[in-house]
Order: sequence, then structure tokens, then C-alpha cells
Amino acid sequence: MSGSDAPSVENASITPMQGCRWLLSLVRGAIRFLSWLSLAWLLLAALAIHGVGHHNPTPAFLLFLPGWLWCAPALAMLAPALLFDFLRSGAPLFLATLCFLGPGLGYEFSFGTSSPQGAHTLKVMTYNRGQSQGTSLQPFKNRNQPDLLALQDSGGRAQAYLEADGYKEFSHGASSGEFLLLSKFPILNTQPIVFTHQPNKQGQIQRSELGARFEIDWAGTRVAVYNMHFPTHRGMLQSERNGGFLSGVLGIPGTPLAQKRHNREAYWEVTLRQIRQVSDLVGKETIPVILVGDMNNPPFGPFHRTLCEHLVDGHSEAGHGYGYTFPGQTNNPLALFRPWLRIDYALHSKGAWTTLRHEAEPGRTSQHRALFAEFGKAGR
Repeated sequence: MSGSDAPSVENASITPMQGCRWLLSLVRGAIRFLSWLSLAWLLLAALAIHGVGHHNPTPAFLLFLPGWLWCAPALAMLAPALLFDFLRSGAPLFLATLCFLGPGLGYEFSFGTSSPQGAHTLKVMTYNRGQSQGTSLQPFKNRNQPDLLALQDSGGRAQAYLEADGYKEFSHGASSGEFLLLSKFPILNTQPIVFTHQPNKQGQIQRSELGARFEIDWAGTRVAVYNMHFPTHRGMLQSERNGGFLSGVLGIPGTPLAQKRHNREAYWEVTLRQIRQVSDLVGKETIPVILVGDMNNPPFGPFHRTLCEHLVDGHSEAGHGYGYTFPGQTNNPLALFRPWLRIDYALHSKGAWTTLRHEAEPGRTSQHRALFAEFGKAGR
């Protein structure tokens, strides 16, 4: 072979510019793949939150974590995707993340509606006073001047509240178990809302009080006020922190985790049966209904769908932001030291009312923050 036929070293070598382009193409491809993988995870997370929820132990546990953790993979990929692959992965991932963190987690953009002067509205406030840390409800109450004040963890205190200087605006009060209602209108009757558990292995039947139904005379209109407090999941959630919640994914039949998954599903199924009972009671009412209280469950999945079969969530009509009410005080850095759960509610029966205002107490170190809502008759 002659020297003229030998390949040129200069022509065969890769120039620095070509090397940079190849490397950039490789990086862009990897970012695109990971970004679309993150996008697929967001879609899966949305399905888990809004579709599956309490039906599976894994999403049931994750519902109680700060919401932004669900999209942590997307947030990690957002900056490189926007920087290196804006059109094909950066922009789609940005829009998907925005939708997930906003409407997907219950963020509302309404600021409510001011009630016309002289309008006939019903102002309601709900508050779980357990572990109030010695703080006062008075500033928030006095600013909003509710017609009804529904309290949980307040059994047997009706007379004491009516005689207290800070609650002189209320002329009527009634208690049932831990549930208390202070009212500017006559309270006609009170009855407990009791859930009957399935018999245990010994055949014993346990009953638990989920709430109380108060019937009031609101200027000639009878209104049913449901004051609720669902059982806390604190014990279950703490027991699952070491990975037990993964049984919902890993507990396939024939594996050691299958029984654990079955036990967890049975636990969460009780919550779904409880909310089903309450929803059925509301559905049988022949008078307008307002339901308030500490439901101890986030507003997602089958729990919230069942709750809203006959009711409208005031937050969806007139809320602003996420409406978080729990925990009022936290040292959790993952939640940015702020509340991260909306488990206190104010709802009304469909067709009877419209929500004019819906506001969570802005700041107090109590375990729960109070919730205020103003309802007006529909069509006004």
C-alpha cells in the first residue's frame, strides 16, 4: 500500500467541537428519558391520589405526606430539562408539575364572594380544640363573627361556653359526646352519629361515635348540622414509617407481605365504610345540610368522592390556596415548618346553598387551625 493510500489521521480524528456536540446529544437524550420517566410518574401519582387512595395501603399512607414529595422526581429533573431540552421535555414537564402542584393537590384560586349587605347568610366555624396549646380562638372568631360554632373534643362544655364572657353572642348550646354546637339560633334536637364495627373474633361488637347531628331553626328554616370527628390514623401511620406501607405494592399473593397488605386494606376499608354511612345519612335528609368538622382524612380519592356524593366542599367553591389546617405547629422541614394537610372541612348539601367564603385560620400554634365558612342560599 502506498503512502498516499493510507487514511489520514487528521481526517479520522474527532474535533473538540464534534466531541462536545456528541456529549451534549448524549446528555440531552439522558435528560429527555429521565424527564419523560418523571412525567409518567406524575401521571401514576395522580392516578394513585385521585383514583386509588384508601383502597391500597401504599397511596393511603402517602396521602398524609407533604404533597410536594409526590413530585420530587419531576422537581429534580425540571431545571436540567428546561436548560438542555426545553421544547421536547422541559416545557411538558414544567406544565405537568404545575398542574400537579396546583389543581392536582387541591390548590384553589378563588378569593370568595362578599355577601351583599343585608343578605341572609349562615356563618359557620369549626374547630377541634384538642391540644390547643393554650392558644385562643377569640381573634379568628371575633373577626368572622360566626352564627354557629362547632367544636370537637369538647364534650360536656356547652353550659360553660354559654356562660363565658368570650362567647356571649351565642344564646343556644348543646352537646353530644365530644361534640358541641354553639348557636345564635334555637337548637331543636341532637342525636349521635354512631358507627358499628364488624364483630371481632370473640364476637364482640364495638361502636364508635363519629359525630353528632344538630337540628337548628334558622329563621324559620330547619337545617341539619353535622359536627364530625373521624378517628385519627396517627397510630397506623407511625407504624408504617419503616416501610410497612410498601406492602400495598410488594404484597402480591403468595409472598410474606400478602397478609400484611390484607390487614392494612382491612384497616383502611373501615374508614371507607364510615364515610359511606355518613354519606348515606346525608342523602336521606329532607332538609338542608351543613357538615363540618375534623374528618382526619385528606380530600382525595374514594374518601372524598363518597363525602361529596350529596355535599359540596366549600373549599372547591370559595377557598384560596390549599386550605391546610393541620398541624398548626410543626418542626417538619419537609413541610417547610407549615401545615400540610387539609383534614378539617365545611360542606353543604347540593342545590341548597352556595359557599361565599371559606377560610382556614392563617396562623396559630394549636394542633388544628379553625375553619370558617359562610353559606348563602342557592340562587341568591
